[in-house]
Amino acid sequence: MKMVMLVYNEAIDVEVMEILDGCGLSSYTKINRVHGKGTASGTHLASQVWPGQNKILYVACDDK
Repeated sequence: MKMVMLVYNEAIDVEVMEILDGCGLSSYTKINRVHGKGTASGTHLASQVWPGQNKILYVACDDK
């Protein structure tokens, strides 16, 4: 069993949840309103200068 951590922009939450459901994964932990900075995604601090926020999704799944 593995624990997968996904960090993604809140704007694509519906798509991420649809993919999760399509994979047959129904158990997860979601953390909302996460702030941070990535090399590819830029800065998300929920401010006027750095708008947007992220979410973190933890999913326990089989090794395959």
